[in-house]
Amino acid sequence: WGASVLVVHIVDDTGLQTKDFVAHAHNLEPKLRQQVNSHPLAAGLEVEAIVTLGNPAERILTKCDRLFIDLLIVAPGERTSLGRHLLGTTVNRVLRHALQPVLSVRNSAMGPYRNIAVATDFSSPSRVALDCALALFPGGKTTIVNAYDDTLIGLLPFDQTTDALAEQHKREMRAAVGKLM
Repeated sequence: WGASVLVVHIVDDTGLQTKDFVAHAHNLEPKLRQQVNSHPLAAGLEVEAIVTLGNPAERILTKCDRLFIDLLIVAPGERTSLGRHLLGTTVNRVLRHALQPVLSVRNSAMGPYRNIAVATDFSSPSRVALDCALALFPGGKTTIVNAYDDTLIGLLPFDQTTDALAEQHKREMRAAVGKLM
């Protein structure tokens, strides 16, 4: 897309900090720059790489807002403590609070993105997410996914309610999708 790329590595400094810890964190920046600039796909792109200390989610969100980032791409980091597991991951916090579109990447891409899934609850923000996905990946096959919790399951006998509820839900979803298109 001809975009400039900013690679940010945030070293979580919530633990004990020593001079050696801070020095080690700052020494990571040249290594990160070398790694990024030597990547074959970085050739010809404007790429900047920085390392900073702080709360990862807060630093990511602040940096993106301050620099008017158009698309934020995040990958899950390592879980190093029970507290992080209980409080939620950095990616989860970024997904909930980012003002820009977020592409969460778990595994390395093996090629261009061709099959895109967009979750929807048929709200305005989910329509924005769909529009963004269609604009970013115009040649991709897009699947719109809506999941629902049927609170009646388990309360009523399946053979009497399942077919009727499923058909009613399909009609409602087709009508909602029809309104969007």
